[in-house]
Amino acid sequence: MDTEKQNTHTEQREIDLKTLREAKGLTLQDIARETRISLSVLEAIEEKRFRELPEPVYTRAFIKSYATAMDIDEHDILSLYDSYVEEIESKMQEAVEADRERTSSSRKRVITSLVIGVVVLAALFIFFLNSGPDGDTPTVAPMTKQEPPATPAPAPEMSTAKTDTPSAKAETPPASPAPASQRAATPPIQEEPVENTQPEGILPGTHEKSLPTQATPATEERPTVEVQVIEDTPDETRTEPYVLEIEGTELSWMKITEDANEPYEIMLRPGRKITRTATKKFTLHIGNAGGVLITFQGKALGAPGKHGQVVHLVLPAQDGND
Repeated sequence: MDTEKQNTHTEQREIDLKTLREAKGLTLQDIARETRISLSVLEAIEEKRFRELPEPVYTRAFIKSYATAMDIDEHDILSLYDSYVEEIESKMQEAVEADRERTSSSRKRVITSLVIGVVVLAALFIFFLNSGPDGDTPTVAPMTKQEPPATPAPAPEMSTAKTDTPSAKAETPPASPAPASQRAATPPIQEEPVENTQPEGILPGTHEKSLPTQATPATEERPTVEVQVIEDTPDETRTEPYVLEIEGTELSWMKITEDANEPYEIMLRPGRKITRTATKKFTLHIGNAGGVLITFQGKALGAPGKHGQVVHLVLPAQDGND
């Protein structure tokens, strides 16, 4: 079936309309006066430059008028033009489907990333919840007062003099007895128990040097400081929007995304011009790159590609964007 269609298409392309017209002794001016069709359109029909013709509804009417003036069968030319239109529409449909597949794949990746993020956050929340006061956080036991030991300890060494403790006296060997006359003159010495003046937390048998007592600082009322949080706003140095003008030279499908707005789709006809504005950028998907002329910020950029080529374009150009 495809082979027969290609053979028919080849036979139709072999039709030399200009030779037929000259054989009939007619000029393009004669046909233009009779059909009231411009010479540029008639030349495009004869040379089969269908991409330069207007919308299909008008082009078909022009072809019928041309065939009537030439007295030839109009179906030969119309079938050739219809084949061209089908080819363009097929390429546009492929571009639309490819763009939809990319959009669907991008959405799936975003959803997967969100699910993974939620799972990670939930795991972190459970982890911190379990490591609270009942988990790994140590608790401070209340300080208990230590009872003095049963065995009397030596008194701490003072900075002025040393005081002998009962334990020290017990360890001192007994002195030789004094003469009876001396014992009678010397009154008996009554030993008083030495009070344990060691501070809590110091082991018995150790000496503590006298240290200056540090006064407990009085609680000061600190002034309340009010913190003002200022949201950081982006530095928008640009005040005027970007302006994009697109003129159609051939039938071409386009999808235009302005900043983060909803995409705008259009089937741009030859001779039609549109103007769009954006604050940050344009994202363009063009089904027939050779069928449009682009002007950005008043600068003509021309056609972004070849006839029938699918092009994705970002304006203004970002880093890494061709």
